[in-house]
Amino acid sequence: MRIPVVLLSWSLAALLGAQNTLGPGEGAAWIAGDGTVRLQGSASSEGPMGDLSVVPWLRLEGAEWGSRGVRFKCGTDPSGCGGAKGHGGVDLRKAVQQNCRRAILAWIQHGMGLRARVEGEAPARIRLVETFVPFLGSRLPPAEGLPTFGPEWCGEGQLLRASPERVAKWLADPAQEGFSGLLGRLGSGYAEGIFGVAGGWAFVGQAGSGKDLQTWVLAGSASTMAVFRFSGPLSREAALRRAGAMQVPLR
Repeated sequence: MRIPVVLLSWSLAALLGAQNTLGPGEGAAWIAGDGTVRLQGSASSEGPMGDLSVVPWLRLEGAEWGSRGVRFKCGTDPSGCGGAKGHGGVDLRKAVQQNCRRAILAWIQHGMGLRARVEGEAPARIRLVETFVPFLGSRLPPAEGLPTFGPEWCGEGQLLRASPERVAKWLADPAQEGFSGLLGRLGSGYAEGIFGVAGGWAFVGQAGSGKDLQTWVLAGSASTMAVFRFSGPLSREAALRRAGAMQVPLR
């Protein structure tokens, strides 16, 4: 069972606790106000992106999906998307919240097909690679046109891989300026009544399988962002508690 991806509104400061609780193989990367990235634990260790793969897709296609008011009906699916009955009808916000990979994949396939028809396959491929190259490495076969978009493009398998450090440095790149605003808008208001404030956002999702299952947390506020990777399957609440037990490194 996959834990839903959730974008929440919260104050990052409310999650910063008094002790570092990283275990073996776990890592954290903090983006300071000046754009530098500070690392803790195994922050440079690479692993599958899993649910975190929706984040670069939101960078590439999120604004377009939002403007189109995309919707999808997720029914019974042997892959287990949404459990036995699926997620039901979802819009962009609900799909991201509940990690409806079927909806994300359908929108990827439609959006990239549209790009290919309007821009041409070669320019569309350039835009895809520019966004995803930090997470693809050399795993995308050389070609002139677009690849076939299957489940490996939205969380399955090993095609998209990252470390907390790599995600943080990608987010800190000036090319991503303004992107945190989109994440914040998708998550605005969801933590009211839980954290009591609406000052930031958080993303929680899983990657891998079996004994290698890991939990990602991507969080941000108006002034900073942080990326955590914890071992094992954690609920949203447990993952955010662990993030809250971390201290921002001094250097």
